[in-house]
Amino acid sequence: MISLQQVSFSTLLPPNLQDVQTRALGAAWDQAFRKLVDYAERVSMTFAFVMELDEEMADHLCLSLDIKGYKADLPLQKKRLLIRSALLNYSRMGTKAALEDAVGIIHGGTTVQENWEYGGQPYFFRVAVDAGQEKVAENPVGRLLDTIMEYKNVRSWLQGITVDVIEPGSIYTGALPEVGTMLVIDPYRAREMVVDGKALYHAMGMHGAQLIIGE
Repeated sequence: MISLQQVSFSTLLPPNLQDVQTRALGAAWDQAFRKLVDYAERVSMTFAFVMELDEEMADHLCLSLDIKGYKADLPLQKKRLLIRSALLNYSRMGTKAALEDAVGIIHGGTTVQENWEYGGQPYFFRVAVDAGQEKVAENPVGRLLDTIMEYKNVRSWLQGITVDVIEPGSIYTGALPEVGTMLVIDPYRAREMVVDGKALYHAMGMHGAQLIIGE
């Protein structure tokens, strides 16, 4: 097995290319390559244990890596997630995936809707935040807007932000049965007086009694 720390550019070349100029170029390449390997090794160790960083180190890395959307008052867990996804999101900056991932880490329950998904105009998009998944601050639009502007594509335009605030509540229903008697009296007739009493039993959602006299 060949270690990347020990590999040399000159040793990879065939004998017919082992001249002075090539060896000098190989030596310069080796120095730059070893610096890159050393950096990759240190970065891999950092990102391997990123979810165990303390508050001070997380703040330091967020500032050093210029993490977009970072604020000092963010919870520690969100700072860790931003650091862990930084390299991936920076490689796809300006895409829906990067925007949705970064904004979702900071604000939770975030969905980016492209214009064809809601019938909007070309080059426009919307952002919807579901406050039911995570508590949203009283005025979340300012920080949310800043994060969107840092991750969105330059040619894309934000058409709207929707924050669905869900408050727990109770709905009470009730039923009141009533059993009563309705007395219906036929009207007076000139030739003949007819009195017909009828008892009708029913149940309905009302309170009280009524007397209906026909005309």
